[in-house]
Amino acid sequence: MNTPLRIVQSLPVSDSVLLGSDVSESLYPAWSAGANYNMGDRVHLVSTHKDYESVVAANVDNNPATALQWSEVGPTNRWAMFDRSPTTQTAKAGGFWYRLAPPGAYNVVALMGLTGAQTLRVRISHATHGSLFDKTIDLTSLPMQAGWWEWFYGERRGPSLAVLEVPGILGSELRIDVTGTTALAAGLFLFGQSKNVGLGVLQGARLGIQDFSRKETNEWGDTVLVQRAFAKRASFDIPVPADQVDEVISYLAGIRATPCLFIGPRYESAVIYGFYKEFDMNIAYASVSECSLEVEGMA
Repeated sequence: MNTPLRIVQSLPVSDSVLLGSDVSESLYPAWSAGANYNMGDRVHLVSTHKDYESVVAANVDNNPATALQWSEVGPTNRWAMFDRSPTTQTAKAGGFWYRLAPPGAYNVVALMGLTGAQTLRVRISHATHGSLFDKTIDLTSLPMQAGWWEWFYGERRGPSLAVLEVPGILGSELRIDVTGTTALAAGLFLFGQSKNVGLGVLQGARLGIQDFSRKETNEWGDTVLVQRAFAKRASFDIPVPADQVDEVISYLAGIRATPCLFIGPRYESAVIYGFYKEFDMNIAYASVSECSLEVEGMA
């Protein structure tokens, strides 16, 4: 019960915040007003940082941002890490970097939904105070079990997230450098201020997933499993001092329906990017109340 639940509400990333990156805007060409697009052709708009697919033939002079002749596919490759969905990934073989000017103070940086990552370097600098933070994390995959067989032939798995506590003061510049394999990709990058809730998470926390896969049976009776996305889930019980009850209720009410990073104790599975489904404050004792919080991750 010594580790409190931490909640991080991410700061927004806009064109003025993103100072630079070596990731190209999109995997598809920019839309051109005079070009003739066929059904299935894909383009992107820099103004919206979105990719679009033509749903008709002979598609000319129809702006993808407003025309029904286009269907939105999702964020462009450069901006996929900032769209609040861990399943849409920014991909670049070998490595990539980003430079940002966060619009507020922050003490947590998180990179989630990693594939093929090997190292993450986080640097924070300030025009007046110089270098404030410089740390490199090894994200190399390791065998899932100990032993010589597992080392040479067993399945290897790297961490799917990296969370750092940083001194991100107002006016600082944040840079991340990620190296990896040819399959390198990252689903979510965020930074914001951490809020501690209660005295610590009680033993008995429950961790799991909500699976959106389907089991379907065809007309001949064959069962087919259709694998789809899943979302993390967690249930935390947190003691809250009596003098903090109103503050905690007000804070949780303020972040309702807002994607946040919930950092539970000890386990990577207890770190969830999503929203709380519901919470209940039990005024159990004169000095301490009990808050039950149900968290649901973003798929």
